[in-house]
Amino acid sequence: MLPQGFATEEIDDPVTNVDFTRLQHINAIVNGYDDSIDHFRRLFGAQLNLEIHRVNVDICLINIGRVIFELSAPKPGHDGRRTRSLEMFGDHYSGVEYQVRDLAAAKEILQSKGLRILVDGTTHFVTNPADSFGAALEVYEGDWHAEPPPVPFIEPMQSREYWSDIHPLGLLGIKRYSIAVRNCDDAAGCFQNLTGCSVAYRADRPGVAATSIGLQIGDSCVELIAPVRAGPLRDYIDRYGERIRATTFAVRDLAEVDRYFAGRGVRLVSGDAADTSALAPEDNHGLRFEFSE
Repeated sequence: MLPQGFATEEIDDPVTNVDFTRLQHINAIVNGYDDSIDHFRRLFGAQLNLEIHRVNVDICLINIGRVIFELSAPKPGHDGRRTRSLEMFGDHYSGVEYQVRDLAAAKEILQSKGLRILVDGTTHFVTNPADSFGAALEVYEGDWHAEPPPVPFIEPMQSREYWSDIHPLGLLGIKRYSIAVRNCDDAAGCFQNLTGCSVAYRADRPGVAATSIGLQIGDSCVELIAPVRAGPLRDYIDRYGERIRATTFAVRDLAEVDRYFAGRGVRLVSGDAADTSALAPEDNHGLRFEFSE
């Protein structure tokens, strides 16, 4: 069954497509604000870019290899959708933020396609994840990758050369993020209707008994991955439903990545694709990171 409101016609009409230009950050809900930041600093040398403290939630932007993550940690004793989500699933990815050129136009198009607005701010808005395969779409006119950024960073982002040539992980940026779905073709049609995006590739993922379709949305690739029979991915969807599954980093050398984590007592597992290694969610605050040359 498709998410509410999604249709698959008119995918090539630019008037009816949202112009997502840049992937800004990947969002996650985590249990324990300080502990989460400490974990990503210790294991990856993550940089803390921005902090927002509210009555019921602590939020930060961190970056690893210039890939920005937004971590939201509900404060103890405060009930709400984030707390209930943590109780059901533990720490997990919750959505993605994209930059658009015209916020009002993007909102109008998304609403016309049946996506409900969950948070409606003056500079951004967030859609209901139930309407887009478990991934909330946060939409923003600004650019967190700009120099200077919209708000001064606590720690300015290190250069690409630092992460690729000096940091021992040899990170080259994001290769893709993946969404676990029940049917790749249906999901691809929905995202094409939404954004007018093109298909970058189709690939089998036999290691997790799945197939995949890569879509080019703005400057980034999203991989839709669906089970074809009983196996790890079907088990994942049975447990968590459709939602963001992993972030895949491009790296200089997988052997160097293996040595880096082995030196920190962390064992990598096989990734969803044959040419990837993965950091299991239980070793990474619930977030599956994959690495690929």
